Amino acid sequence: MFRPCIDLHEGKVKQIVGGTLGAAPERLQTNFVSDRPAAWYAEMYKRDGLKGGHVIMLGPGNETEGRAALRAYPGGLQIGGGVNLDNARASESLPEPSMMTCPPCRPSRWYSSAYQAAGRSET
Repeated sequence: MFRPCIDLHEGKVKQIVGGTLGAAPERLQTNFVSDRPAAWYAEMYKRDGLKGGHVIMLGPGNETEGRAALRAYPGGLQIGGGVNLDNARASESLPEPSMMTCPPCRPSRWYSSAYQAAGRSET
């Protein structure tokens, strides 16, 4: 099964060469930078019936594009990257289920607190 993915970096849909994101900014390498917004890809995935995908926010400046993609395909995508206690409450307006956290966070107090801050349960 194909799982769609939208990677966002600096507010743009990008395909980044593995291992170069954490490097110094001048060493970042990309295979592709799209001139289309994230919502365009989300609408395409919705039209084609592709479910179970995700939007990953790689660094700051991606929240607007990430939320637009989720709204374009309610229930078809989840978002991850940069979700924290400060912005979890803003996720209340997003379609269910839409917020992802990394597995190592699940047993932590942070995970429970983030969901409580967003007014959601962990199950």
